[in-house]
Amino acid sequence: MSADAPRPAPAPSGGRGPTSAGDGRDAAEAEQRAGVRERAGVQDRAGVQERPEAEQRPAAEQRAAAWQRAEAQESATYRSARRRGGRSGLLAVVLLAAAIAVVAAAGYGALYALAFDKVPRNTTMAGVDLGGASYQQASDRIRAATAAVASRPVALTGSGVTGTVVPAAAGLTVDVRASVVVAAPVTSRDPRDLLNGLIAGPRRLDPVLGVDRVKLAAALAPVAKAYSRPVREGSVQLVGSRPQSVLPQPGQALDVARTAAAVIRSVERAEPTATVVTAVLSPRTTAAQVNQVVRGIVPKLLSGPIALRAGGRTARLSTALLGDHTSFTAQGSAGTAGNTSSAGITSSALVLREDAAGLRAQSPNPLAPLESPARDAGFTVSGVTAAVRPEVDGVAVSAADLSAAVAQAGAATGGGRSVPVATTITRPRVTTAALQALGVQQVTGAFTGTYSYAPGLATNLGRAAARLNGQTVAAGATLSLNHLLGQRTRAAGYVDGPVLRGNRYDSDVGGGVGTAATVLYDAVYAAGWGIVAHTPERVWSGSGPPGRDATISWPGIDLVVRNDTPAPAYLQAELVAASPFSPGTMTVRVLSRPWWTVGGGASGRSAVVARSTVIDDSPSCLPRPGSDGFTITDRRIRSHPGADREYYVFITHYRPSPAVVCPALAPPPPPPSAPTSRPAPVPSPPPARG
Repeated sequence: MSADAPRPAPAPSGGRGPTSAGDGRDAAEAEQRAGVRERAGVQDRAGVQERPEAEQRPAAEQRAAAWQRAEAQESATYRSARRRGGRSGLLAVVLLAAAIAVVAAAGYGALYALAFDKVPRNTTMAGVDLGGASYQQASDRIRAATAAVASRPVALTGSGVTGTVVPAAAGLTVDVRASVVVAAPVTSRDPRDLLNGLIAGPRRLDPVLGVDRVKLAAALAPVAKAYSRPVREGSVQLVGSRPQSVLPQPGQALDVARTAAAVIRSVERAEPTATVVTAVLSPRTTAAQVNQVVRGIVPKLLSGPIALRAGGRTARLSTALLGDHTSFTAQGSAGTAGNTSSAGITSSALVLREDAAGLRAQSPNPLAPLESPARDAGFTVSGVTAAVRPEVDGVAVSAADLSAAVAQAGAATGGGRSVPVATTITRPRVTTAALQALGVQQVTGAFTGTYSYAPGLATNLGRAAARLNGQTVAAGATLSLNHLLGQRTRAAGYVDGPVLRGNRYDSDVGGGVGTAATVLYDAVYAAGWGIVAHTPERVWSGSGPPGRDATISWPGIDLVVRNDTPAPAYLQAELVAASPFSPGTMTVRVLSRPWWTVGGGASGRSAVVARSTVIDDSPSCLPRPGSDGFTITDRRIRSHPGADREYYVFITHYRPSPAVVCPALAPPPPPPSAPTSRPAPVPSPPPARG
């Protein structure tokens, strides 16, 4: 193209020139557009030269149209090229993103496989590496590592304490499941948590123990008992008006709770020893307070007798009584008068205690002028009639009130040593209203049995009579004599008494209470009660009619009777003690409303076996008359108006009992005769015995 060739004017449509650079086109695109325009211009110029002058204006218009077409073609070409370039760039971005996603997914998958549900790296428990282990693998490793923990003894040390604790016996076991939870396997799917499980720092953990607190305390109890020493408080005891003092001393104790925690820690860490924790217990009193009582208070107390006044009556305590029944103990002890230091008779921590029970045991009782015992309501019997005897309240001086009065009087001089003392009303155990509610009218059955003297027999029968006396049995209820008396032990007040062993008499605690069973049996027999359980004596002892005796033995052989009447019953029991020179008696009465008429009788003796004689040269020999063996049948008939008669048959087989002869003593007493049964009077005469 020549230099003077005219440039086409810009198209009216507003197309851009070929050299415009503001639109961001590169040089190649500009050259392409210039070439298009140049070719169009050549054609235009050629057309102008060939056409005549008159046709040049239309040619110009044609060039403008050609220019517009070139511009349109150029724009279409540019847009097509741009679309092709845009698609290529987008594809590149998509491919790059896909590659990154694949790499990220692969990395996350590796993290997940290495860390998820695994114990974090560098974790140890009980000396075992758990890092990277699954839940099951960690459980197995912990279980294997701690298998011996439960049986490995832990020695207790410190403060002079010696002893061992076996974890299994003390209720300490490794809780494998809880231990794995403490190891904290990674359960989060967050990549940060997964990565942390792979790069976590070292952790040293202790296994978790299951603790049975009751068993652990029981395992430590022997150690605590061996180590513990109670506090000894200071005290002063007057003996024969001379003070005997005891100085205070600290105590010591094992702190069981803190020692248990130390044992748990040692087992968790597989340590062979645990340090016990102890405590020193300080007394409330001091040596100075004890000395103050001995030197200042006791001489003033024993300077003369004292007088106690209540209800217009006076009780006098001599210095001898005060000297034998007064002590000073730590404040708060049972029976103390409290802190009466204002009266000058106590120190700040030691208080006076007067032995009220010891004073009452004196003869005569110095407190008798001030006191009277409460009396239970009961029954008085006149002929066949029973009437209620009203209750009576009692008056007593409590140990605390007595101590306070003695403390006040003992701190004074002259007339000030006579002081008032507080008294309290004591209520009876059995009230008048309670007995009136029973509706008792008369004696419905009674029996008095005899017994010979034997050491301890009267004591044991007295205990049985005391338990029977005052018992009430509801209508239709049963009474078990074994249950009522309980096991015969020395703690219950029983002593050695006679018992039959084979063909010879021996002694045992509670021996002889079988006589009480016989007396009760015959009393309720006469009242028409039902016999639920009954065992006769093996040999006839003479305490009851032949065929109508009973025995008991703890815990198996029992006498159980039932009140077969529609009214409650009240039992009376009395004992007259035997002596070496005269027999004793025991009586039981059944008080109720009349219901049954009782009759019957016993057969003659059959199958008699004569007794033998035994010579006993021992110093403890007791002569016995013995008894023959025989069989007897007893028949009881009970009736009630409007009801059929009821018949009961009791057959008893007695073994012979040898007569015991003591050569150094007098001849044995004569054989026993059947005692007289005293059945209760009933509305109609009982039938004669056959």
